[in-house]
Amino acid sequence: MSLRSAHEGYEYQDLLTAYFILSEILNNHESSFTIDTKVSANDAFDDLTIFRNGIIFKKQIKYS
Repeated sequence: MSLRSAHEGYEYQDLLTAYFILSEILNNHESSFTIDTKVSANDAFDDLTIFRNGIIFKKQIKYS
């Protein structure tokens, strides 16, 4: 069983995570980030969480 597809998915996730972080920086937002961490026990979206000015943006990245 090959893990190639899984590794491609992680690469895709890493690239998009970098894109969203750079976008926050380039737009001069004061943001903090949580990557691959559940914020709560029932958190379904854990790939990327962006905290900005009291607002939470969640990203779930899938490769197919």
